[in-house]
Amino acid sequence: MELEQLHEFDQEVFAHPANAQSYATNQFLDALSVLIHSDAESEDELKNVKDALRAFATVLPHVFKTVCQNEAETRMWQTAANLTDIIETKLVQHTNAGIRINAFKCIQVLIRMYSKPNDPNKKEGASLTSVRQQHRLLDIAELEEKGQSYLRTFLDLLKSDQSSAILSAVVNCLVPIVKRRPQFRKEIIEAYVNVSKSPPSELSAVQKRSIEKIVKIALTTLIRTEFLSQYRSEFISAFSSVGGNPAIFQTRQQRERDRRENEEAKRAKRHLGNSSSEHGADKRTKLSHHGNTPPQQKASNTPPLSQPPTTSPPANTMGPWANFDVTKIPLNIVIEICVAVLQSVSQQTIQEKINMLPPEGLRMPTNNQQQQQQQQQQQQPMIPFTPPAAAASVPVPPVNKNTMLDPASIFASGMMPAQTAAGSSSSSSTPLSSKKHDSDQKPIERESKRLRRDNQQQSSTPSDTKLTTSKSRVPLASVQERASQSLKMQPYELAAPDPLDSEKQVELLQMTVQRIFDAEYYLQPKINESNGQASSSNAPRRPLTANQSASSIWSLLVAKLITRGTFYKISPPQDLNTDSKVSVKKEGNTSDRDRLNGMLVDFITTDLPARIELALQWLHEVFLYDTAQKRQDPTYQPTYFKWLQLLLQKGIPTLEAKDKTLTKLMLDAPSLNSESIDLIRRNMREDPSRFVSCVSTLRDLVTNRPPIRQICLNVLLDYCINADVKMRSTSIVAVKKWVPDHEDISPKVEAFAIQALQTLTQPAEDEQDDNVKDENGDTSMKEGNAEEEDSEQENSKSWKEQDVVRHAELFFALCARKNELLDELFNVYIHASEKVQRTIRKHIFNLIKSIGMNSTKLLDTIRHFPPGGETLVIRILVTLCDTVRPTPELVAAVKAVYQERNLDAKFLIPIVSGLGKEDLRHNLSKIVELLNNTDGQRKVVKKVFSRIVSSSATVAAPMTPTELLLALHEMEENVPLPKAVEAISICFQMPDTFEAKNVSAALRHLSDQPKIPILLMVTMIRTVSVYKSLVQFILQLLEKLIKKKVWTYPKLWDGFVKCTERTLPESVKMVANLPEAQLKDILLRIPSIQSPLREHAERNQLVKILVLMNEMGLIRDEEDEEQEQQNQED
Repeated sequence: MELEQLHEFDQEVFAHPANAQSYATNQFLDALSVLIHSDAESEDELKNVKDALRAFATVLPHVFKTVCQNEAETRMWQTAANLTDIIETKLVQHTNAGIRINAFKCIQVLIRMYSKPNDPNKKEGASLTSVRQQHRLLDIAELEEKGQSYLRTFLDLLKSDQSSAILSAVVNCLVPIVKRRPQFRKEIIEAYVNVSKSPPSELSAVQKRSIEKIVKIALTTLIRTEFLSQYRSEFISAFSSVGGNPAIFQTRQQRERDRRENEEAKRAKRHLGNSSSEHGADKRTKLSHHGNTPPQQKASNTPPLSQPPTTSPPANTMGPWANFDVTKIPLNIVIEICVAVLQSVSQQTIQEKINMLPPEGLRMPTNNQQQQQQQQQQQQPMIPFTPPAAAASVPVPPVNKNTMLDPASIFASGMMPAQTAAGSSSSSSTPLSSKKHDSDQKPIERESKRLRRDNQQQSSTPSDTKLTTSKSRVPLASVQERASQSLKMQPYELAAPDPLDSEKQVELLQMTVQRIFDAEYYLQPKINESNGQASSSNAPRRPLTANQSASSIWSLLVAKLITRGTFYKISPPQDLNTDSKVSVKKEGNTSDRDRLNGMLVDFITTDLPARIELALQWLHEVFLYDTAQKRQDPTYQPTYFKWLQLLLQKGIPTLEAKDKTLTKLMLDAPSLNSESIDLIRRNMREDPSRFVSCVSTLRDLVTNRPPIRQICLNVLLDYCINADVKMRSTSIVAVKKWVPDHEDISPKVEAFAIQALQTLTQPAEDEQDDNVKDENGDTSMKEGNAEEEDSEQENSKSWKEQDVVRHAELFFALCARKNELLDELFNVYIHASEKVQRTIRKHIFNLIKSIGMNSTKLLDTIRHFPPGGETLVIRILVTLCDTVRPTPELVAAVKAVYQERNLDAKFLIPIVSGLGKEDLRHNLSKIVELLNNTDGQRKVVKKVFSRIVSSSATVAAPMTPTELLLALHEMEENVPLPKAVEAISICFQMPDTFEAKNVSAALRHLSDQPKIPILLMVTMIRTVSVYKSLVQFILQLLEKLIKKKVWTYPKLWDGFVKCTERTLPESVKMVANLPEAQLKDILLRIPSIQSPLREHAERNQLVKILVLMNEMGLIRDEEDEEQEQQNQED
């Protein structure tokens, strides 16, 4: 029972936190108390304790506010106080870390409750500011001291606890306290710094760093909290103390200013460096640029390449480098720059660049290689080739054979390989700063490269002669041109392939398809196996880059190939102006097609989440194929649903519980049928872990796929009355969202809920078989007499509580969203059995709390409920007014129906705190008449009295305790005397409410009345028993009654005698003032008063009393007493 209440709390409050206020009740606190006090050993029991602590921390502020407003909630506050004591003394030091952390959350809430905001003008609902002065249950000073004690508990844990998890939890719990109560910041910050600098020695190095990091995060959170900006300097100082960098909290303006200052400093240093380098260059030893000419250039007699004139760029485009000539840099400086650049490049990069060169490097071809190329050219026909005009005028310098070019020298000289091989004299005479030279030189360099490549493919002249220009030779044709010319010269035909049998064809086809499947590997994203993240640009890449469009194209091609490519083809349209017609040409057979489709299904289901796009493309293609085939052949049997079923059967078991792939597949599939939904239903039943995801899928299908809406909705609705609580709750949460907004789905859901509720008006179904057949086929009745059989049948036909709940829970959920359904609830209630009515009243609590007393429909229902629904209305009123004062509208509605129908006083009990003083005086007698000498009715009337005299911070009590006592004494003519006496006795059972001062004031007022009520003596007798401090006051009232000749009223005189006996021996002095006849009566009715009265008379020489007692034979001599004593001994 307690677990069910906790489950309902989690379900309601997590979705709507505002509903936590409705759980601030004695019933829910008792359930939490049972769970928290239990000795948890198993994992499930520990989890229940954790959930109960979390729920208590959530509902505790609302309990505190309720007690602040209603001083009569003694039991509620006592239960909450007991729970806080067990948390503080036991659970904070529990062996289970999870329970301790949840207990810390409760302590955090208590600290905020038992303290005041830093701003005295700010009022919080759950703090000491909401407690009024002189509160009967809550002592502000005591609670504030408790809050300080709880805070010290947290701070002591930071000093003494040896668990990193507990320390982390405490640090995190203190952050909200600083935010809400900044007055505690200094103590908490000091504790943060101490635990960061001096963590427990038992912690490992990793745990110590973790604690330090958590403290920094906590301080960072406080620093960035806007409403704590006035304490920001303190937080930043603490952050710096624990090793943090306070510079990260600088403003943008400060960072921008620092950046500008750094840039100006760097710019000044750079200017000084340039000036010093210019002065130092004159002092260095200069090497002649012409004296370092490479030997290749000296040995060559070939003139350099002609170069166009150069022009300098505008002076203002290059800034300080506009007039700088790089050709004048000394050679030793150039070499140092090149070496420095090469040193900054990794060895691996240099090796990769070298491996990219051809095997022979940049070596020019030798004479033997040139002769072999000439022989090959003579054997092959030549194709005329006309070189570009730009290349015809470019002289090519001779190349020294066996000369290998060094890449480093190429890079250092800044020239192309052809230029370097020819010599460096031409490049050294050209300014590198000329843009026009660069643009004109590029085509010349490209032609030089091409001529070198052609030179390697044809015979060349000796190296000491000049190369001829492109006009004096015919270059070698390319490979494509030679192949094309060869095909034109003679006919070419491939040999016919060997025929393959059908099995080999199918095998070859399957191998081909499998290779296509394997190609998916190249479309996957590049993964770094070490950390599972995308690798850097230097890591080896797969053949294809991960590309969403490429993957989509591959999926589409595979789908079309499997569906269309091997089995039919679409002929091109004959007329583009008319509608194109699809002509299907069948190829292959059905078994081959099924085999390949089966391969695709197996391939998809091995990783359905990653291949969902392929699955959808394929399903669409199969659907289109079936549609085209059906148009051409009406007898064709579609196969789409067959493959969809197979895909679902194999794919669903491979999905994880929270995977959304099934939802996407069902939503985007071209068509669905009832068998597909049955698969989901079966999966929900067989695999409970996937129930939530399947419900989500069905909910989306109902919303987005109208053709199968009713089928999916029926599945969800069936689970809304399932016996399993979790399945039922999950389905109800999914279904109720459509009510009342969805115009198409909402009526269907409401109709199902009403039908399920109306089932409760019928007899329960008998699930047991009445007859049992024996082995011979004969029917034998169950043993037992006829009466036992009748009783069993009656019990079996009655509804069980869990069955009533599962049939009504969906309706309750919908009624909370659409209050108009309350009429249907009353229609079912008045026709249901007593057991069903009792169960409905028991489980309607959450529904009524969610509707609230401000609902117009609920007020109208109370005003016009059908006959027979009185008990349900009373339960609704009790639920609404259990912890809050009724609204004037609710009071008016109840008073109206109460007066019109002359209803029982039970209707007034829930709203009694909203009635006025006159209404209470008028109807109090009817409430007292409900007493029947049973504990149940006493509790009801006791609660009524408590509500009548209880006040809140904003509303005064309808009556004071004194006024209530007077009203009870005034109604003795309208109420039987035993019930009136029982009502007064109930008041004396509430000493915290009816204090001595209230009772004394009422008795004084009653004793002064001209007509003394009979109940006065009852109250005085009760007062003597309960309030010992009022004995003297009662004796004074008795003396006042003697003056009024109380003995003239027999019933009052009987009470006077009883009260005199209860107040002995103090009442002796009062009795001595009675007349002789009344004194004689008391002496006879109270034998115990004789001795004290005689002593009092002898001491005060009251001869009249002694004579009376002697006449009555109450005074004996000592000899007579001794003689009588001897006679008794004999």
